[in-house]
Amino acid sequence: MKLKEFKSLIKKRMAICNKVLIEKNNTYADIDVLSNFKRAAELQRVSVEDALLGMLTKHTVAIYDFVYRLRFDEHVPAEEWEDKLTDIHNYFYLLEAVLQEHCIIQPWAPE
Repeated sequence: MKLKEFKSLIKKRMAICNKVLIEKNNTYADIDVLSNFKRAAELQRVSVEDALLGMLTKHTVAIYDFVYRLRFDEHVPAEEWEDKLTDIHNYFYLLEAVLQEHCIIQPWAPE
């Protein structure tokens, strides 16, 4: 893949991730975008990070399954790949938000 194509891929994926994060925030979260992870952590008696990683695992397993299916020329619809890839990207954004909120990492300085 040429750099120009790769830059286009990144730009597209970031736009899709942003759209999905905003839509899901309206569906799943109240004022605190991390509220579901915090509630899951309380219910499971684990850290917020652990709760988030548990939810991320579902998407990671699906990606592993998709890659496994490629070995046998089994078709996974492009939409399913795109959905899972977006979910995984977004979970890492959400993990970064949790880490910032817990002062484990610093917020990025404005450019």
